[in-house]
Amino acid sequence: MYAGAVAAGLDPLLPKYVYEWNVDKEIEERVNRFISLFNELTSSHILTANPKNAEYFYNAYEKNHILGRCVRIAYDDNQIPTRHYHWAINSHNHEFLFDEFWDSELWTTDKYKKCSDKVY
Repeated sequence: MYAGAVAAGLDPLLPKYVYEWNVDKEIEERVNRFISLFNELTSSHILTANPKNAEYFYNAYEKNHILGRCVRIAYDDNQIPTRHYHWAINSHNHEFLFDEFWDSELWTTDKYKKCSDKVY
């Protein structure tokens, strides 16, 4: 029976993972608006953020090199100089951290990765 299961691509000795989805409904709705717009503006096909797709998001996190990524999300040109609002992904003690900040300069991923006071 074991040989049959392995031949079918199933290994009864491998653990079965259970993915727990513990996301606030408001955050889930905002993320899905972002995903929808991102998919519309790019050629991406990111799935909807919901419990059914928890494994998809876990696996996507493992396969990407996202540390140090930095993007400008918004700006405020009501003052001089213009202030730019950024989001970045960082790490500390092997855990991902979300870094958000305003600056009068526009930050790129390269600049963010090179700046010692922004990278943990």
